[in-house]
Amino acid sequence: MTKCEQLVAELQLSQSPRLFAVLVRIFGVHNFDLAEDVLQEAFFKALVDWKSKGIPSNPQAWLMQTAKNRALDCIRQSRTQRKYAQDLSHFLESEWTANTTLDSEFTEHRIKDDQLRMLFMCCHQQLSSENRLPFMLKHLCGLSINAIAKALFTPEATIKKRLLRTRQKLHDYQYTLPSESELPQALDNVHTALYLLFNEGFHADPKDMSEKRIFCRDAMGLVDLLIDENSIANQDTFALLALMYFQMARIESKNDQQGQPIPIDLQKRSIWNKDMIFKGCTLLELADKLTILGTGRFYLEAHIAYQHCKVDSFSQTPWFDIYCLYQQLFELTGSPVTQLNLAVAQGYSGEISAAIELVTALSLDPVFKQSHLPLATLAHLNALQGNEQQAWQFAKQANEKGGDKHQQKIMMAQIQRLLVSS
Repeated sequence: MTKCEQLVAELQLSQSPRLFAVLVRIFGVHNFDLAEDVLQEAFFKALVDWKSKGIPSNPQAWLMQTAKNRALDCIRQSRTQRKYAQDLSHFLESEWTANTTLDSEFTEHRIKDDQLRMLFMCCHQQLSSENRLPFMLKHLCGLSINAIAKALFTPEATIKKRLLRTRQKLHDYQYTLPSESELPQALDNVHTALYLLFNEGFHADPKDMSEKRIFCRDAMGLVDLLIDENSIANQDTFALLALMYFQMARIESKNDQQGQPIPIDLQKRSIWNKDMIFKGCTLLELADKLTILGTGRFYLEAHIAYQHCKVDSFSQTPWFDIYCLYQQLFELTGSPVTQLNLAVAQGYSGEISAAIELVTALSLDPVFKQSHLPLATLAHLNALQGNEQQAWQFAKQANEKGGDKHQQKIMMAQIQRLLVSS
């Protein structure tokens, strides 16, 4: 790949989401294809012109001007045949007002607003998670269809169908920011979608981590975009970014050289990234000051992650504080998975019998009907209490029910360590 081709590829990742957002604003959501065509033409022109004439001093500005000129050409050519964004249509009818309108729309402030509009649209609650993720990867992260297919281990044809279905679903969507009454629910949807995007990268198979870490970077960048808008960001927004920093701080320690997961009690904390932990702490302090907006799921999860990050060893973990936070999180979400984590924290804080009783009851929950997790947790808690026979019995049942071989190996090793130290 030549230097020019490399630069264009990099700019497609960083600039296409920005340019596409403003093009959709001008043309309207119903003209997605036209916006994509204009965007592709701008990058193709960059590749051709820069190879023959050299790379301009400001490639980003060059791309923006080219996209704006091509958009204006499209408006001139099909002004009477197409309908554009309803609130801009009147201004696009004449040559002078169209030019002035596009100049205004391609300013940094307007582009940022359009990126926020695109973000809320891509995370709309009417979109299924199956269709939302490819749509986000394409229009918020700038990935090509080929790159999305590789990242999600899905055929390109399937990705194209999902993108098409999503466009059809959003055909009549109003490309606006949520109203004041709609904002809390819409923002919660965005937070959840961005955390899922982050986790696609964070929990990726280690052999795919170098490629998928871009998901983490882009998710964090989009949360940062929300934080920059004071009228939108709330306590959970700041806490979500803090949680992402706490997670990223330990990403280098969570897998061994073979790529297998390392349990948190064996992770090498000396390589946890202190700068990221500091950034997470700073964001969490800001979130603490926004209590007037209420406490949400990510605020509590960030505080739980902080409890692990603030100590130098697993033995120093403040389990009672974590237990109290999980209690609050369960009251908020009602999630049986949260309750399972609560039981582990309860056991480590000294109330092992009560924790075993809780997990025994949880094992009957329909959510865990096909899961080995309650049995593995019971094995863990019994080993923590020194109940050797019960621990190995539950471990055997857990292995028979599920989990891959490495997960089973980790569990058996943890039980052995706990029994030796009990």
